[in-house]
Amino acid sequence: MATAQDIFAFRAQFAEFAEVSDADVAMVLNTADIFLDEEAWEGSADYQPALRYFAAHLLSLLLTQKATAAMIGAGAGGGWSNLYMRMVAIGERRVMFGERQSFGKMQGESNAPGDEMLDLTFYGQLYKKLRARNFPAILVI
Repeated sequence: MATAQDIFAFRAQFAEFAEVSDADVAMVLNTADIFLDEEAWEGSADYQPALRYFAAHLLSLLLTQKATAAMIGAGAGGGWSNLYMRMVAIGERRVMFGERQSFGKMQGESNAPGDEMLDLTFYGQLYKKLRARNFPAILVI
């Protein structure tokens, strides 16, 4: 469970989330704690920063999701993908839209499951750097 001290440390590192409720900060810290195994990090000094970066990544996604839901409720649309006009025809009145998607195969340093989601935020990318430093890839020959 996230303590008041954990929430304070998170807010000290990420001032951009100052307006976010303590409940939301505690929720993402608790969720990050579920996904990151402290024992696997073997007492690394990178564990706490990695936990906070992962929590900031989750909070950033949560805030984006809330903003998208608010826009959709206001009739503006939006989301992780966007539409573009693919075709317009006058005869028989046809309009077609295409959709650009962010979750396609991304070129990057890792193709592990879920890494595309981590690439969506700066915090997720920093978490990946700490994870790579503590869990180097193993080459099998």
